[in-house]
Amino acid sequence: MKSMGTGGMALEEKELLAYRVGPLLYVPANHSGIAEKVRARAYPCLTSIAFCLEDAIRDEALKASEDVLKQTLSALQNVPEAPLLFVRVRSPEHLVHIHRKLGAENTLLTGYILPKFDASNGEAYACLVEMLNHGRR
Repeated sequence: MKSMGTGGMALEEKELLAYRVGPLLYVPANHSGIAEKVRARAYPCLTSIAFCLEDAIRDEALKASEDVLKQTLSALQNVPEAPLLFVRVRSPEHLVHIHRKLGAENTLLTGYILPKFDASNGEAYACLVEMLNHGRR
């Protein structure tokens, strides 16, 4: 019998997740053509994608990049055997912002990548992740 962990994922699935990430395609979140490539299976061995909203995006392009990311995630809905999807945020505050902005598209994400995680922001990130995992925003 499978025991269920948080988020409804079976414990066995969680234990194997680290091995499923595999080669990670790291793309700026404003890459508007990635959904079409995934749908066309342009990268047959692709197992995961990280959409970067941090270092790969200039400050003045952030809002437009967030909009492109939301569109990309919408386009990836109902893709059979889609890769694992991650979003790299800029800060704890940005994590809350983008989680709200993505709305229903959050269900497509495997998780968030927390940049520059250290003693100065670790507690804030940990509290936010716990809140988001329990459906609170």
